[in-house]
Amino acid sequence: MSQRDERRHRRDDDTTEPSRFFDGGDARGARKTQQICKEVLRTLSRSTTELLTLVTPLREAYRARWERTLIDWSELWTKAGCPLPALPTAGAWLKQTMTSTGATAVLMIDALRYDLGVTLASQINRQEGTERAIVMPARAPLPSITALGMGMALPLNEQDTTAEVIDGRWHLIEKNSQLDLSIAEKRRAWLRTRKIVDEEGIIPLNDVVRGNVPRPGKSRMAVVITDDLIDQLGHDDELELSGAGAVLERYRTAITQLRDAGWRRVLIVTDHGYIHWAGNDDKRLTPSIANPPYRARRALAYAASTTLAEPHVLAPGGKWRVLPARGAASWSAYGKLGYFHGGASLQEWIIPCIQIEWPSQ
Repeated sequence: MSQRDERRHRRDDDTTEPSRFFDGGDARGARKTQQICKEVLRTLSRSTTELLTLVTPLREAYRARWERTLIDWSELWTKAGCPLPALPTAGAWLKQTMTSTGATAVLMIDALRYDLGVTLASQINRQEGTERAIVMPARAPLPSITALGMGMALPLNEQDTTAEVIDGRWHLIEKNSQLDLSIAEKRRAWLRTRKIVDEEGIIPLNDVVRGNVPRPGKSRMAVVITDDLIDQLGHDDELELSGAGAVLERYRTAITQLRDAGWRRVLIVTDHGYIHWAGNDDKRLTPSIANPPYRARRALAYAASTTLAEPHVLAPGGKWRVLPARGAASWSAYGKLGYFHGGASLQEWIIPCIQIEWPSQ
């Protein structure tokens, strides 16, 4: 059995796949239901009294069921002592997958939630008429934020990094170089100094969509494409209203452009997922130890020397204890913003890694 077939077999048989927590095993049915629910939440193009009368209770019912799922999962995980799943980080997966020969284009997408990754892979396979894309689950670092997650999506292992809290902000330090990988320019420098890409090998997604794609060759065996549109729309409070359909179509266009330019393998990684919850339904928690060095909506952090009664996890490097908020609750209120991440719900924490390959001929 080939490595690809092995991964496909494991994906089909693994009953711990995140999407299956929601439906007892019928992952395809869960994704269909989830897509329908997302449509219910979108802004109505034509608003009538009769439609609002129907849609409003449907929205409330979906949110109530969704919150119960978050709370149930969070309670189980907390009672188990907050164990880390036996999943790689996105960077560990990328490092392992890039060891095989062949020109490779890497898409680093901010906030590509697991269900969006599965939807994107399914759309690509339908477009191709055969299975070109496969999805493997990975885990974001905790807290599940961009400052840590983007560095952990580089092709490196978690044990090569240490997370630090300095003046209330997270930094991800690579042990060997002491580079701060929470900074985008430092991540670009890391890719170049390790000869993963050349000086022109880091490209914004907009250029790729427009067809400005360099072709692979002996001097260029990899390119890295970056995009943060999903995260931008989320923080602008537009993602739930407009849906992610147009964004996924943009990614499919970019992947097609890469394929046509000769990139026969495309790997997609992300930093974290996200959850949506109505701002007027915020449930605020009170920490047992006041004044944590790091405080955000979905997570608190204390020095490793601090004794915490609550179950918690360690940030990369083990210097900080991270206390995620349970369910859809929060440690801090951010006004009416309904999009957030940083916690340990499945939607925030479990992320997709996508491998897309075409025959060389």
